Order: sequence, then structure tokens, then C-alpha cells
Amino acid sequence: MNNNISAAGSPTTANLYSGVIVALLGVIALFWLIPEFVTGANDTSKNLTPGFMPRVAAWCMILFGVSVALAAARVMFGKEKAIVEESEENEELSYGRTEVINTLVLVILSAIYVSALSYLGFIIPSTILLVFLIYLTGYRNKFVLVLVAISVPISLELLLWHILKVPLPQFPLINF
Repeated sequence: MNNNISAAGSPTTANLYSGVIVALLGVIALFWLIPEFVTGANDTSKNLTPGFMPRVAAWCMILFGVSVALAAARVMFGKEKAIVEESEENEELSYGRTEVINTLVLVILSAIYVSALSYLGFIIPSTILLVFLIYLTGYRNKFVLVLVAISVPISLELLLWHILKVPLPQFPLINF
């Protein structure tokens, strides 16, 4: 089996493109989205601002994106041999039409979630999202699924809002 994967459409090429795109999205978030659209992100006081965690996430995107792209570039330039990835079903792993469609569905669902935050606050959309994601992973114990899906957003709300003083979107009719 050939250990050096460098053909177009291979996982190595997809990793290079994915790493570059994720790093660029992190740069866009860090230098444009967060300063422009996160209220209070540019506060110069010593307090924890609402822009702190988004900046941490943006830096993580940049660092992880660059590391994935560099690892793929090392393989493509022959500095390192690629690890041949095989699935459990012995099918070829690649980035094709199905992955592109899944990515687009994820982008659309993410946009719906983010827009729902402004209409329904943090807790309700996050609970719905967690129920959906936990169910998609194959977990079917309904009691635990609902317990986790409700307790995690409420715990995050309490931690961020009351302890760290980071405001989250609130449900317009009820202030939790």
C-alpha cells in the first residue's frame, strides 16, 4: 500500500485546505468579527470582557488550523510519510460530495442556531441543539439525554452570567 498520499482529492489535500480555511476564519474572527460585533469586546479595563472567550476560540482556530495545514504540507513536500487511514468498514476515506453536503448542512444549522440565540436566548436553542447532537451520536437513553441537554446550558448560563459576569443572549419574555 502506498503510504505517501499526495494526489488531488486525497485526505492530505483536504487537510491542507481545511487547515488553511479554519486558520483564515480564526483570523477573520479575531480581527474583524469580534471587535466589530461583540459588545464590550474592546473594553480596556482589567475585567474579563465578553470578547475574551471568543478571542480564545479564534486563537485556537488559528493554531489548530495552521498545525493541520503544516502537517499536510510536510506530507505533500515529502518531508513526512502520510498515515494511510482506513475506515472500520474498509472503505476509502476521502473528502467528496457527501462531506461537502454535510458541511453545508452544518453551516446552515449553525446559522439557524446563532439566529435563534437572538430570538430565544441561550438556554432554549442550546438545549435543542444538544438533544439533536446527542441523539445523532447514537445515544438513546432519553432520561440522560434530556438531563444533559437541559443541565449543561443552564450550568453554562449560571457560570458565565453570574460568576464570570459574561452576558449571554436572554429569552426576550423571561429573564432566567
